[in-house]
Amino acid sequence: MLRLMPAVLSFGAVLALAGAAGRSAPEPPAEKPLFQADPDHVWDRLHRHVYLRDDKLDVDEREPLSPHNDGPTSTFLTKGKSHRDAVALLDEFLKAAPDRRVKDPVKRAVFQHDLWEAFTSTTREARLFIFADATGRVRKAQHYVDPGDAGLDDRGPRRDVQKRLTQAMRAVALSTREIDALPDNLAAAVKAGTFPKEFDPAYPERPFLPPDLLAKDGPWVAVASATRADELAAPAHMATTKGRAVFTVFLRLPGGRKATEAYIKQFKDGKLPELPEGAQTALLRRMVLIDDQGRPKESPVTESLQLRVYWKDDVGRPFVFRMHRGELLAGRDGGIKPVPLKNENCVSCHARTAGQGVRTIATLYAGDPYKPALIAAGAGEQSEHTIGWLKTTYTWGLLQGLWETEPPK
Repeated sequence: MLRLMPAVLSFGAVLALAGAAGRSAPEPPAEKPLFQADPDHVWDRLHRHVYLRDDKLDVDEREPLSPHNDGPTSTFLTKGKSHRDAVALLDEFLKAAPDRRVKDPVKRAVFQHDLWEAFTSTTREARLFIFADATGRVRKAQHYVDPGDAGLDDRGPRRDVQKRLTQAMRAVALSTREIDALPDNLAAAVKAGTFPKEFDPAYPERPFLPPDLLAKDGPWVAVASATRADELAAPAHMATTKGRAVFTVFLRLPGGRKATEAYIKQFKDGKLPELPEGAQTALLRRMVLIDDQGRPKESPVTESLQLRVYWKDDVGRPFVFRMHRGELLAGRDGGIKPVPLKNENCVSCHARTAGQGVRTIATLYAGDPYKPALIAAGAGEQSEHTIGWLKTTYTWGLLQGLWETEPPK
């Protein structure tokens, strides 16, 4: 029997100490517009204000800032000038004539997804509860709960901007068929041939993109923790996005699919086998969109791919690729680019210590930190589990209620 303790861990706890609350929006940056040729078009002005928010940002070179970077106490969009500007821009967008709206489905998908992140930044971050068992041992069960915006100040202004953000998302929503027809940008990046298709020990720092990551019966096997009821493979990653992305974890051993499946089977026998040299893991993040009926759906659009190769001393060499909006919307090789490792913080959860090997795969402990387990996951399971969690959250319920309201007059 477990009892819930009042202590919780929040992803924004450290950021909250930075004192970034109340930061107002900077002047619009002088970068190339993303959505229309005219940089003063309302789509670009709205996107710059609620999402990019950095006057030194080049969207072709860097990932846009998340509104959550201000920490859980941020009043950006909900108070002061940033709020007034957001309401004015959203009203202008909602009242624009239909012929002023962008028709391109990829642009509409990116625009909606970024507005959705701005919406979630007006609510609290999902929290990791700490439990204690019958013996008093403190345990992190990887169970995340979304408190929404309960208890936050400025409820009236907060609802004003939330309502408008929701109606803007609804205005650009794609049909289910249109979402399914969006381009597979990871496949486009592989096809471009800019990066090698395999890890090369002779050039261990060279990024590579595997062409068979999603191949049916290919060498990569999707995995999840057997000790979670919902079998989420990366609950911590999912919680940071509040279900706006599907995260799938893959494992590949040098011997191919059969060797990988045999390796995973050993966990059912209570073993914790070491990874052979040359083993690889992958974490794929794909965009979730809201269709024109208000339903969440995984899209083919890849937002990031993180790879690790276990080579000398089992330290796990990391490689990270991210979607860059300017490249994607311009149709350049899927918009997938490698990220300098100095910009990543994977080691905070996946320690690169010699001898750790398989223990750096946090999915092993996603259900129970004292009972590592791993199972093969079927195609589409992570999408089902992620959207299932999303639908239980306060933030999603709030968004759905506002989705059905009339646009502000």
